[in-house]
Amino acid sequence: IGQNYNMGILENAALSELYYCDWYGEYEYNEGVIKQVRASSTLGQQGKVAYSAGNANDLNHETVWCEGVDGNGIGEYIEYTFSANSPRVTTVKIFNGYVKSLAQWQKNARVKQLMVYYNDTALAQLELEDSRSLQIFNIGTVGSNDSWRLRFEILDVYPGTAYEDTVISEIFFGGNDEMDEDDEYDDFDEDYEDEEDFDEED
Repeated sequence: IGQNYNMGILENAALSELYYCDWYGEYEYNEGVIKQVRASSTLGQQGKVAYSAGNANDLNHETVWCEGVDGNGIGEYIEYTFSANSPRVTTVKIFNGYVKSLAQWQKNARVKQLMVYYNDTALAQLELEDSRSLQIFNIGTVGSNDSWRLRFEILDVYPGTAYEDTVISEIFFGGNDEMDEDDEYDDFDEDYEDEEDFDEED
């Protein structure tokens, strides 16, 4: 649990589309499945730029959530609430820091360690690299037929060169379930185990 896979840096829109599509049969989560994203604190809007929690789940690596307390945000968190019968989560995918540009990424703090809680119970401690690349963590299989939550608490950071603010560009998820007509999850592998010609498409 918590194993990290580093998948390279986003450089353009085409690469962005690749990262946010279905990979190898994984079910990617969207706004229809995640009911709410909230944070313990948020940096106030600066000009036209907002730093709300929802920015970390908009599938846009150029927008960010930034914690809003004095210091580097140790103990602050962002929390995702999933709808009842949402597909179960097996992987967490993170763009750490202000990955929009190298200059912004260096100026602002990045997360070094995250504690993951499943419905208030500690699940895994994620060790993040100091990298603009997409980082993928296996967290086992979590989910419920009732509404459920994943919370990510900042334990440690890599300091920025100019600001103490700690930034996360994106946290999104993968799993091996798909939704059926009754909005209940089915196991992806079981659904397709007899399909010899199954073609994995976006």
